[in-house]
Amino acid sequence: MKRRGSLFVEETLLLFLAIGIFVAFALTVTGMIKGALSGILGFRNETNTLLSQLVNAAKQLILGGS
Repeated sequence: MKRRGSLFVEETLLLFLAIGIFVAFALTVTGMIKGALSGILGFRNETNTLLSQLVNAAKQLILGGS
């Protein structure tokens, strides 16, 4: 028969384990979202750069290169 103290220790350890798993899951999801946003923003910056270069090239072509 288990004593009351050992049961409390087991329940406490299981609670800590559950909290640890939840925190690991939350950190994983947060990392995935952060990575996705970083990729989207990087793509946006690249697109803006390419469009800016295209506009500048078109201006030089139309107005004459300087």
